[in-house]
Amino acid sequence: MSIPRIVAGPVLGLAVVVFVSLMVWRLSTPRDQSANEADGKVEAIEQVERSPSFSETESASALSAQQPVTGTELAPAEVIDRPGFDCSMARGQGHAADLAIVAISEFGGNARHPAQLSAMHSTRFSVLDQTGALHTGELPFHPLQIKIGKRPHGPVLAGFGGLDPAPSRMRLTAEGEPARVFMDGAAVYENDRAWLLGVASDGSSYFVVEPLGSDLSSRLVIRNLDQGTEAHHELGTMLAAPEGGLAYHASYTPGNEEVHLEPASGPYSRGIGAHYFFKAEGKEPPRRISVPDRGLDDRALFLSSEEGYFFYEGANNADSLEIVKARFDWPAGFSQAIWRQDNAVGTRAVREDASPDGAWLLLRTGTASTAGRPAKRSDSMLHVLDASTGKKVFALPTSDAEAQLRQLSSVLPDQPTENDLGWYNGAFFTGNGKLVVQRVQDTDGLVDETVKFYDVYDMESIAIDAQPEFRARSNQHQRNPCASKGFPGTLQVAESGRLAYSGAP
Repeated sequence: MSIPRIVAGPVLGLAVVVFVSLMVWRLSTPRDQSANEADGKVEAIEQVERSPSFSETESASALSAQQPVTGTELAPAEVIDRPGFDCSMARGQGHAADLAIVAISEFGGNARHPAQLSAMHSTRFSVLDQTGALHTGELPFHPLQIKIGKRPHGPVLAGFGGLDPAPSRMRLTAEGEPARVFMDGAAVYENDRAWLLGVASDGSSYFVVEPLGSDLSSRLVIRNLDQGTEAHHELGTMLAAPEGGLAYHASYTPGNEEVHLEPASGPYSRGIGAHYFFKAEGKEPPRRISVPDRGLDDRALFLSSEEGYFFYEGANNADSLEIVKARFDWPAGFSQAIWRQDNAVGTRAVREDASPDGAWLLLRTGTASTAGRPAKRSDSMLHVLDASTGKKVFALPTSDAEAQLRQLSSVLPDQPTENDLGWYNGAFFTGNGKLVVQRVQDTDGLVDETVKFYDVYDMESIAIDAQPEFRARSNQHQRNPCASKGFPGTLQVAESGRLAYSGAP
């Protein structure tokens, strides 16, 4: 059955609306002021400007799902530990942490690389929990993006399609790529022209960015399943960077209340530029926060339009990395520093993230590009901060092998070597209670990415020099994306013999 493209019903003109825009300057609270006294404010709000065009409609048809798409569920032998580019996997988060989606594409010709995926014939997919496949279906394309969400006691949303998310391959075209969204196995959205899509982890809504013309203009469509509404935001050509690149990334904020358009900044200057926040309920025009480029490797992380973090590089031997938590008061029209902390002199933020509930802040540091001195091993650190106070609760050297051997002794053999340690390869939170540090195997000084280790820390007992709670080994890598020993959660064979997924511990 053919499913119509998402529509807003009768539209009585797309009125251009005005909105408040906050300009974030370097927050002016004195550096020696205590966190409880931090009350610095940015300069006054900018003049009211025009936003992307906006319209909203009640969409009764938005919830009228089509007949479920059926197919043969994937078998363990087709998926587990099978190498190749034809298998894709996505794990759920939040309410959907106990779910995963696995998709296998059948290619024609001699497709041996993701760049040759246009030779695909069809894709079979299964939505899995610990008992087996909840839903199974087929797609007439290879899904370059896979998203999943689940209501606490209700439907499961699964989204497929859009552009290749790899930065080197994400190029905008007027034609876009196919996209589909399913609710409990029934298709609720079908479009052969899409760029980006997202599914709220709590299953409350989904969004799609659709191209509109040869000028690379586009619109953001947000369908809220709880409210039964559909909002359209005309974006013009703002997503099109020079030479067809993508100027913005789109994702849900951690609470699923907003869709965040974040500028696609360079590798050393995340978050510089104008940020847009669109309410998932679709009842308000977007909010805009502008972060000016000061010419340093500063960075910004927003958890919502009302809360964010700023990381000001230690620009020389006398300056330290400054970390500021800010809150944005939209009715009053200013932002306020909640706390600020200093890191080591001559360092900068390399990566930053927050736990899903916002209670913890993850920070990786390195040598500042303008420090004017050689890099030191002590510059490279992984920190976890208490987001309410800015206090550091965990620290791990990432370049000092001797220090790491001492701090990882609980998961290493007696008299360990650097080969036992492995190379630091990133860190992330799984849920709100676990910190995971990923490592790759070190074989005689060579990095072997086909073997990964995950050192898992318990946030309830975290301490500055905490040891891992346990170490898990994974065989998942880019040539084996549907391996059985992933973390968090694993693909496995259920007692019934069906392909299943065991969620994060």
